[in-house]
Amino acid sequence: MRTKQIALILYVMCCLLAIFAAITDNDMLMLLSKPAIIPAILYYYLTSKTTKVNWILFSVLMLNFIGDTIVLLEIKNQTLIIMIPYFFSYLLLFCFVLFCFKRCSENEVFIVGCIYGITDFLLSNVRALPTHPDV
Repeated sequence: MRTKQIALILYVMCCLLAIFAAITDNDMLMLLSKPAIIPAILYYYLTSKTTKVNWILFSVLMLNFIGDTIVLLEIKNQTLIIMIPYFFSYLLLFCFVLFCFKRCSENEVFIVGCIYGITDFLLSNVRALPTHPDV
Protein backbone atom coordinates (compact mmCIF):
# COMPACT_ATOMS: atom_id res chain seq x y z
CA MET A 1 0.00 0.00 0.00
CA ARG A 2 1.35 3.43 -0.91
CA THR A 3 2.06 6.06 1.73
CA LYS A 4 -0.54 8.44 0.28
CA GLN A 5 -3.22 5.78 0.61
CA ILE A 6 -2.34 5.15 4.25
CA ALA A 7 -2.63 8.85 5.04
CA LEU A 8 -5.95 9.05 3.21
CA ILE A 9 -7.33 5.99 5.02
CA LEU A 10 -6.19 7.46 8.36
CA TYR A 11 -7.93 10.73 7.50
CA VAL A 12 -11.22 9.04 6.56
CA MET A 13 -11.17 6.78 9.63
CA CYS A 14 -10.46 9.68 11.99
CA CYS A 15 -13.19 11.80 10.41
CA LEU A 16 -15.73 9.00 10.72
CA LEU A 17 -14.71 8.35 14.32
CA ALA A 18 -14.98 12.07 15.15
CA ILE A 19 -18.46 12.22 13.59
CA PHE A 20 -19.51 9.11 15.50
CA ALA A 21 -18.08 10.61 18.72
CA ALA A 22 -20.03 13.83 18.16
CA ILE A 23 -23.26 11.94 17.49
CA THR A 24 -22.91 9.68 20.53
CA ASP A 25 -21.45 12.48 22.69
CA ASN A 26 -18.40 10.35 23.48
CA ASP A 27 -15.72 12.74 24.72
CA MET A 28 -12.99 10.12 25.01
CA LEU A 29 -13.39 8.98 21.40
CA MET A 30 -13.43 12.62 20.27
CA LEU A 31 -10.26 13.26 22.27
CA LEU A 32 -8.56 10.35 20.49
CA SER A 33 -9.79 10.86 16.93
CA LYS A 34 -9.97 14.61 16.32
CA PRO A 35 -6.29 15.45 16.92
CA ALA A 36 -5.27 12.96 14.22
CA ILE A 37 -7.32 14.58 11.43
CA ILE A 38 -5.08 17.55 10.61
CA PRO A 39 -1.81 15.58 10.92
CA ALA A 40 -3.29 13.05 8.47
CA ILE A 41 -4.04 15.89 6.03
CA LEU A 42 -0.55 17.28 6.55
CA TYR A 43 1.04 13.86 6.07
CA TYR A 44 -0.95 13.33 2.86
CA TYR A 45 0.09 16.78 1.61
CA LEU A 46 3.76 16.16 2.34
CA THR A 47 3.80 12.69 0.73
CA SER A 48 1.87 13.68 -2.40
CA LYS A 49 3.73 16.93 -3.01
CA THR A 50 6.35 16.55 -5.74
CA THR A 51 7.44 20.19 -5.82
CA LYS A 52 8.57 22.58 -3.10
CA VAL A 53 6.33 22.65 0.00
CA ASN A 54 4.15 25.73 0.34
CA TRP A 55 5.03 27.08 3.79
CA ILE A 56 1.90 29.24 4.02
CA LEU A 57 -0.34 26.19 3.62
CA PHE A 58 1.87 24.20 5.98
CA SER A 59 1.60 26.98 8.59
CA VAL A 60 -2.19 27.15 8.19
CA LEU A 61 -2.48 23.43 8.87
CA MET A 62 -0.17 23.60 11.89
CA LEU A 63 -2.00 26.60 13.39
CA ASN A 64 -5.35 24.82 12.95
CA PHE A 65 -3.90 21.75 14.64
CA ILE A 66 -2.73 23.89 17.57
CA GLY A 67 -6.17 25.53 17.80
CA ASP A 68 -7.98 22.16 17.74
CA THR A 69 -5.67 20.81 20.41
CA ILE A 70 -6.32 23.79 22.67
CA VAL A 71 -10.09 23.33 22.21
CA LEU A 72 -9.85 19.68 23.24
CA LEU A 73 -7.87 20.52 26.38
CA GLU A 74 -10.86 22.48 27.76
CA ILE A 75 -8.77 25.10 29.54
CA LYS A 76 -10.67 27.54 31.74
CA ASN A 77 -11.31 30.88 29.93
CA GLN A 78 -9.73 29.55 26.76
CA THR A 79 -11.49 31.86 24.29
CA LEU A 80 -8.58 34.28 23.79
CA ILE A 81 -6.04 31.46 23.70
CA ILE A 82 -8.06 29.69 20.99
CA MET A 83 -8.51 32.85 18.94
CA ILE A 84 -4.78 33.47 18.51
CA PRO A 85 -3.84 30.43 16.34
CA TYR A 86 -7.10 30.57 14.38
CA PHE A 87 -6.69 34.31 13.72
CA PHE A 88 -3.20 33.84 12.31
CA SER A 89 -4.37 30.79 10.39
CA TYR A 90 -7.18 32.71 8.70
CA LEU A 91 -4.89 35.66 8.07
CA LEU A 92 -2.36 33.42 6.32
CA LEU A 93 -5.16 31.67 4.41
CA PHE A 94 -6.49 35.06 3.27
CA CYS A 95 -3.02 36.05 2.04
CA PHE A 96 -2.73 32.68 0.27
CA VAL A 97 -6.07 33.21 -1.50
CA LEU A 98 -5.13 36.75 -2.52
CA PHE A 99 -1.83 35.49 -3.92
CA CYS A 100 -3.68 32.80 -5.91
CA PHE A 101 -6.22 35.31 -7.25
CA LYS A 102 -3.42 37.51 -8.59
CA ARG A 103 -2.44 34.66 -10.91
CA CYS A 104 -6.02 33.99 -12.10
CA SER A 105 -7.68 35.54 -15.11
CA GLU A 106 -10.79 37.71 -14.84
CA ASN A 107 -12.99 34.89 -16.15
CA GLU A 108 -11.78 32.49 -13.47
CA VAL A 109 -12.40 35.06 -10.73
CA PHE A 110 -15.89 35.69 -12.14
CA ILE A 111 -16.70 31.97 -12.18
CA VAL A 112 -15.48 31.53 -8.59
CA GLY A 113 -17.54 34.57 -7.52
CA CYS A 114 -20.65 33.14 -9.18
CA ILE A 115 -20.16 29.75 -7.53
CA TYR A 116 -19.67 31.46 -4.16
CA GLY A 117 -22.78 33.60 -4.69
CA ILE A 118 -24.97 30.62 -5.63
CA THR A 119 -23.66 28.58 -2.71
CA ASP A 120 -24.26 31.46 -0.28
CA PHE A 121 -27.79 31.94 -1.65
CA LEU A 122 -28.60 28.24 -1.29
CA LEU A 123 -27.16 28.02 2.22
CA SER A 124 -29.08 31.11 3.38
CA ASN A 125 -32.29 29.53 2.06
CA VAL A 126 -31.52 26.25 3.84
CA ARG A 127 -30.88 28.12 7.10
CA ALA A 128 -34.24 29.90 6.74
CA LEU A 129 -36.13 26.60 6.66
CA PRO A 130 -37.98 25.68 9.86
CA THR A 131 -36.16 23.05 11.89
CA HIS A 132 -39.29 21.46 13.33
CA PRO A 133 -42.08 21.62 10.76
CA ASP A 134 -45.57 21.11 12.04
CA VAL A 135 -46.81 17.85 10.62
